[in-house]
Amino acid sequence: MKRLTKGWGVISTVVLLAFIIAGCQADRGRNGNGNGNGHQNIATERQDYRQKLEDARNRIDERIGTLRADLNNASEDAKQDINNELDNLNEMRDDINIRLSQVDNIAEDQWQTFKAETDRTMESITNRLKEVETPLENR
Repeated sequence: MKRLTKGWGVISTVVLLAFIIAGCQADRGRNGNGNGNGHQNIATERQDYRQKLEDARNRIDERIGTLRADLNNASEDAKQDINNELDNLNEMRDDINIRLSQVDNIAEDQWQTFKAETDRTMESITNRLKEVETPLENR
């Protein structure tokens, strides 16, 4: 009987160690790198994404300013095109502002999804800005 009890002690110790190891690995996966800097990495990524979004918003603002200045000297047809572009730029700017308001508050477990969605949005905005920054007469 003593031998049987001793065996259960070893088994329970092994099971306990397995749970501890699994828990450590799960924490490593949540934190990103296993060295305890997961929160720091996400904080750094948040800063990077905030900067990218602010840079894109600044480019949009510059283009909006240019188009508004062009509006004064434009023909009626060109004014309609410029106004359409201004509407598109304002929609992009609104989207960026929404993402900027979320970047610091998004939960860690949703961060990767947020990054992927933001990357797609930024790619779309960048492509659209390239198109919009081409003078109307060259399109």
